[in-house]
Amino acid sequence: MKHTLNPENNPAPEPGLVLADYSGWQPVEKTGLISADFCGHQSRCKDKVLWMAGSKIGKCFAAVLSVLILITETTYSEDSHKPFLQSLESHKPIYLANSWFLNSEGGEQGYDDREVLIQFSFKKRLFWNLYFGYSHRAFWQIYDLENSRPFREQNYNPEAFLDFDNLLGIDLVRFGITEHESNGEKARIVGEEEINYSRTWDRSYLFVRNRFGDFLGLGFKIWVVTSPKTEEYRAFYDDNADMQQYMGSGEMYFQLGDDLMHLDLMYRRGWLEKTDSYLVEGFLPVHYLLDIDDTGIDLYFRYFNGYGDSLIDYNRKVLRFAFGVSFR
Repeated sequence: MKHTLNPENNPAPEPGLVLADYSGWQPVEKTGLISADFCGHQSRCKDKVLWMAGSKIGKCFAAVLSVLILITETTYSEDSHKPFLQSLESHKPIYLANSWFLNSEGGEQGYDDREVLIQFSFKKRLFWNLYFGYSHRAFWQIYDLENSRPFREQNYNPEAFLDFDNLLGIDLVRFGITEHESNGEKARIVGEEEINYSRTWDRSYLFVRNRFGDFLGLGFKIWVVTSPKTEEYRAFYDDNADMQQYMGSGEMYFQLGDDLMHLDLMYRRGWLEKTDSYLVEGFLPVHYLLDIDDTGIDLYFRYFNGYGDSLIDYNRKVLRFAFGVSFR
């Protein structure tokens, strides 16, 4: 039976309340605040808004945003008048890289230990300082000729967030209203056994980033899982209820270098013992090596050691190295 909302039992969310990754280190040039119900009255998303509105977390979140209305000046950018594609901004790193599992993690799971990593990511300012962002990661078994070079895993990551620049002297404060991440999978029949390959979670988060001098940046991201638990929508609890045991409730970020050439480090720890995860990414502009104009292309390397390399591997430790190019 389809779940319906009863307005008497489920009052509308309080004014100023909107619901839930971290981004790169580039500052943006807009400030301000907007609150809106952009989910639609008949969608599952509104179920989540109502669930958040009745919780202590939701009320605190609304109170914080209301204060920000009073202390944040709204400005507008010329980008808002550009055509859609020209108005898109890069969000998380965009890269194409060849990678290797260093402890034969691929072979243990029945696939090649070499694969290509692809990530693209953008954000779009909707109005004032409300943004929509989307990131996509693909794990391509390009060397597996026998099985027609399949995509082993794909992770889909849409989100809505509010950005505040130079808030109380901090370079960037971001409120993740709602962030969804899933791999688009479902249960499969393998032999005579049904295996659930679906992985998904929803979060609300706070991301803060600040630079100290010309060559040091520090930041953190903390989150709460907002995946509702209803008869109709309980995927998180059916698919990966122990996600935070391996992924924890936050991450810390360090950046060494300038806006073009830099080394980024991420540290995360799950709730279980010995679930530390480390990510190191390096970016070296090609034009630093060649006597040419800036092409917006960087040499890129990536080292990951820990849990959550992909959603399907959230509870499996992975040691991986990758090398390729990134695009600014």
